[in-house]
Amino acid sequence: MKWKAALCGFGTVLLTNGGLASEVTGTVYDIYVHTGTNVFFRVSNAQPEECAYSNRYAIKLSDPGGEAMYAAILAARSANHEVYVKGSGTCTIHTDTEDVNYIKY
Repeated sequence: MKWKAALCGFGTVLLTNGGLASEVTGTVYDIYVHTGTNVFFRVSNAQPEECAYSNRYAIKLSDPGGEAMYAAILAARSANHEVYVKGSGTCTIHTDTEDVNYIKY
């Protein structure tokens, strides 16, 4: 019976381990807008998802909440205030940059 529970747990890990989303609290730096639709930035102490080998995060301004997240990182940068960033675990906006799920300022 124990092996069935272990097997079920292993299956759950296989199904949910497609990408582990990063999370970090730190100061924002290196903010830049790319082609007017995407914003890239870095956060001190960050270790984004494995696909994000550039060690940065991305926001698509046209996504719901995109402009609000951009405003939050600008405000945090201006005030030199730390932010909490939760990544999505994917790099779809740019292949070497983790997409942002949400930002807490």
